Amino acid sequence: MDGKRGFLILAQNSANADYVRQARVLARSLHRSQSASIGVSVVVDRDIARGSEFDRVIRLSEDDAAHEAWKIHNKWRLWELSPYEKTIWLDADMVVSTDISWWWDRLDGIPIRFCTRPVDYLGEFIRREFYRSTWVEHKLPMVYTGLVYFERSPEAQRIFDAAKVVIREWPGISKELGISTRVTGDLAFSLAVEMLREYDAVPEQDDFFKFVHMKPKTFREANSIDDKWAKCLRLVAEDHVSIDGRIQELPVHYVDKGLVHFFDDRI
Repeated sequence: MDGKRGFLILAQNSANADYVRQARVLARSLHRSQSASIGVSVVVDRDIARGSEFDRVIRLSEDDAAHEAWKIHNKWRLWELSPYEKTIWLDADMVVSTDISWWWDRLDGIPIRFCTRPVDYLGEFIRREFYRSTWVEHKLPMVYTGLVYFERSPEAQRIFDAAKVVIREWPGISKELGISTRVTGDLAFSLAVEMLREYDAVPEQDDFFKFVHMKPKTFREANSIDDKWAKCLRLVAEDHVSIDGRIQELPVHYVDKGLVHFFDDRI
C-alpha cells in the first residue's frame, strides 16, 4: 500500500445521520473499485473499530462541532490530521464504483484543488441557482468540499487556516459581509479561497475532478423529483452504481442519508 497517498473521510454522527456507517460503505466501495492499493482513513469524534475498511482511525483531540447539530466545524482540521502527503478528501455520504486511480497522477504537484463543477446523474453540470444564491450575490468561488485534493503544501495550509478563521468567527464575519445564512463547509472554504485569492485551487473549466451530486433541485428535471430521488430513479449497485440505467463513472454523492442501508447491503 502506498502510504504517501490516501483517501480521507470526516465522519461525525448527528441526530439524523450515521456518518460512520456511511464512511465504512464509502471505504468498502473504494477498496473494491480502485486498481491502485491506496489507504483509506477516517476522522471521528469517538472510538470505533478500525475493521477491514480503514487503515487508520484518527480520533479528534478537540471537537469544534461538539455542541453543533450540523457537523462541519472540524473540516478545517483535515489538513493537519491527514496521515498522507497527498490526500483526496471525500464526503462520507458518497460511493465510488469505478476506478479513479489515474486521478493521482493528474493531480500530482497541485497544492490544493476543489471540485467546482459537479454534474448530475446524466453527466450534465448541475443547476446552481437554488442552493448557491449567496455565492452568486457575493461573487464567491464555487467550492464543493464533497471532493477536495490537497498536498502538504503552504498553499493548502493557508486555505485550511483561513477556513478555520471563517468557521470560528462566523457571527462577526457574516455580519461584516452581510451574509445571513449559517456557515457551511463549502461557504467557509469559498470565503477562504476568495480572501487569499488562491484561484488556482478553483478552476472553472470542465475538469475531470468532479462528482455526481444527487441533490434533486440541481437536476434539469428538478420539479419532478423530490429529495427521496431513489423512489423516482432506478438505483442499482452491483459491479457499478447505475442511476436510471446510466453507469456512474464518477463518485456519487447520494445525499439522502437513508440510502446508506441500500448501499451497505450491496457493497
